Amino acid sequence: DSETVDFLKAISYLSYTVMNSDACILTGFLENDRAKKKLYISFRHHGIKVEKKRLDTFEIAEYAEDGYGLGGSGMEVQFADCPLVEFLGAIHSHISTKNESLSKNKLLEGLPYLCGLSSEDESDGQKIVALYLETLTGMSSESSRKPQHYLDSLSRLWEETQLVFLTCAYEARLKKIQIFPPPDNSKVINLGLTKLHHHELICLAWYLANLDGERVNIEVLMLQDCDIDDDGLKLL
Repeated sequence: DSETVDFLKAISYLSYTVMNSDACILTGFLENDRAKKKLYISFRHHGIKVEKKRLDTFEIAEYAEDGYGLGGSGMEVQFADCPLVEFLGAIHSHISTKNESLSKNKLLEGLPYLCGLSSEDESDGQKIVALYLETLTGMSSESSRKPQHYLDSLSRLWEETQLVFLTCAYEARLKKIQIFPPPDNSKVINLGLTKLHHHELICLAWYLANLDGERVNIEVLMLQDCDIDDDGLKLL
């Protein structure tokens, strides 16, 4: 229904706002709608009002009444630093018509989500994602940004965390991959001295299994002191 769509858009925008600021606290004002028998939180600085009960179901916000000397129903609303907030913020960035990109300090956390949202994979799970985005925007997923739009942002980030590129390639479910790891189209994947969890090994295995052998030839794969257990080795 339209009320649910409006709510999801609103909390996605609020999550995006939190992700792109140094503070995770927003100022909210309680508003009691007696006609609807619902309690709302109005974020007046952002022109957004959400039903408190709906927001509470997401468990991403905590409240401190009368914060910073505010009187009446004014209060601090602190958003959690958690994957759900990052995911919701990525949704707003992806569907925004104003090209609202994530700030540099949050780009590392947000890029895998953005690649997953923009994936052109035809699996049942991705069809659900596409339907969800079409419901929020009213536009076909064919007109939305594609994974390459976000992968182009990775060239300067690879050295900061070498797993971001592999994770993005996996979340986008890229096939016949024709791009070398950044920076500078490197033919070396070096994950030495980095503890690799099972999800990260799955991302690495996906990239290696879906390379376009005629275009991409990785010459060196270095996994040194990565603390890979027997189950992890089976993933490779």
